Formats: sequence, C-alpha cells, structure tokens
Amino acid sequence: MKPKEQSVLLKIKSAEILFSVYPKDILYIEADGNFCKIKLVDGEIIKVAQRLCHYNTLFPQTIFCRIHKSYLLNLNHVKHYDKIDKCAVLVSNEKIPVSKRKTKDFLSQFFNKN
Repeated sequence: MKPKEQSVLLKIKSAEILFSVYPKDILYIEADGNFCKIKLVDGEIIKVAQRLCHYNTLFPQTIFCRIHKSYLLNLNHVKHYDKIDKCAVLVSNEKIPVSKRKTKDFLSQFFNKN
C-alpha cells in the first residue's frame, strides 16, 4: 500500500454504526465465524459481518499479511517475531499466533517490507 493509499478512509459497517478507518490504524483483523473483529491501534474493536477473505483481498500483501487462518496482520505494527512461541509481537505487546504453514511467507514479507 502506497503512502497515499494508507491515508484513504475505509468505510466499515458494523451492526449499528458506519466507521471511517485508515488502513494504517488497523493492527489486525481476526476471524470470528462469519464475522470479523478489527482491532485498531487505539484499542477499539469493531465487529463486522464480513468474512476474513473479504479483507484479505482488500489490502495489498506488502502491508497486510495472512499469518493464520484466523488473522490478517498489518506488518507496520509488528515489533518482532518470537520463534519460541511462534507468534508475531505487536508494538502494543499483543502476541498473534503465526501458523506453521504461514511462517515462511510472513517472515519474508516482514523482513522485505519497505
């Protein structure tokens, strides 16, 4: 995602509210059945009636990475990868699991991001 694309507001509709969110403000998106929880840098969680695959195709893979069947992660908010726990540690100190199958792709994208 180019800097200009990071500043484009996304319209995200929850059950009762329409949110405007910048992609750069999304920490990660977590699948929750037929819903998703979008975790923002300010700690807010938006629950939406969209499947994770919808968001997986919405963002470029240079910024967002599918690290697990249940998580789409904004690489700009990753502090480091914990090899022992096999998880991405975010700047917020949250630990997000990285599946064995997705580890190679995640590490490649994480270390090669601009």
